[in-house]
Amino acid sequence: MNVTPMTTANEVPGRSNGISRLMSALCNILLILMFCSVSMIASAVTAREAPSQVDQPVQVKVVVVTMFEVGADEGDRAGEFQLWKARRNLSKVYPFLGYRDLHFDPDSGLLVLVTGIGTARSTAAVMALGMDPRFDLTQAYWVVTGIAGFDPEDASIGSAAWAEYLVDGDLSI
Repeated sequence: MNVTPMTTANEVPGRSNGISRLMSALCNILLILMFCSVSMIASAVTAREAPSQVDQPVQVKVVVVTMFEVGADEGDRAGEFQLWKARRNLSKVYPFLGYRDLHFDPDSGLLVLVTGIGTARSTAAVMALGMDPRFDLTQAYWVVTGIAGFDPEDASIGSAAWAEYLVDGDLSI
């Protein structure tokens, strides 16, 4: 007795299902795109000047972590970083592979980092700074600054708040 497998209306006997072929093709395209993305990121990181070996790392006393800046570092509408730049002597700029370059005040030992908004960018930027051989952060104090919005019914402008819980939707779909 010869048994022929049943097919649906969309399938042609002897050929693989069109949906599975489409899914297979999409998976292959996705893998190629992921490979290209990783390759482009790797070449961009290597193309940019990497920190050179330093004889004596810079002693940092305070690291100020800001999340964003609206436009340029100075001269336009201020975000979290611009007022630090305007009011402190951040005369030394260090190239950085993060969101923006690092700004340093050699007299006070103050280093200001702009991470970019979100958990992923913040994590990557702080990790990159921590692993940067140009800086000695072993004795540094860390100040994380940030702004948030309040409903005017709950708080006034300039209010400070400490949260007991945090809902993080940074990487949610």
